[in-house]
Amino acid sequence: MLMDIRETRRSLGLSQAELAERLGLHQATISRFESGKLPIDERTTLAIDALVLRSSKPRRRTAEARAV
Repeated sequence: MLMDIRETRRSLGLSQAELAERLGLHQATISRFESGKLPIDERTTLAIDALVLRSSKPRRRTAEARAV
């Protein structure tokens, strides 16, 4: 699967450093993915897919949030 990691990262509203932290990678690795200097491995692709899915699900409001 070909992934535009830069576009995906931006759609999630994350900086390179924030995405790297969520994936357990260095910011420089995200930069190399985005520039095409490093191919994205399957594990990283799956982790990014999971972030996208998680961000697209409607969030359930907690009882505390409903009380406000």
